[in-house]
Amino acid sequence: GTWVYPSMAGNKDTVEIMKFNEHEYYIEIHEKGQNGINTISRGRGFVTLVKNQKIINYGELGQPDKFVFLKYEIRDKLMKTFSASDKFIKKPFNSSGELYNFFTRNMDKQGFYEPPDSAILVSGTILNKK
Repeated sequence: GTWVYPSMAGNKDTVEIMKFNEHEYYIEIHEKGQNGINTISRGRGFVTLVKNQKIINYGELGQPDKFVFLKYEIRDKLMKTFSASDKFIKKPFNSSGELYNFFTRNMDKQGFYEPPDSAILVSGTILNKK
């Protein structure tokens, strides 16, 4: 579906999330710049369940070193995302097992997640909400 982040600098940036295959999502991030220049980032996301928390590993297409991990929660048409702090994550993981073990050891530590952003579903359907 299409999600709007009304709090992001008042610009109402949008995120389009589409199921690509059984394990992967295609994600487009549309950012409205304050200088009038809009940008679109395209990437893929893989969801992993760790301690009943959904973690998405988002990587920008064509940029293997550009990635982010987000915990997300969906209730009704509201999605909250919590970015894992750069203070903890320094390099890409080589396997889903490595990712799972890292999150299991660190996700409950103070400061592991940045404060949440909230997005509202404006069109489409909610995928993988359970």
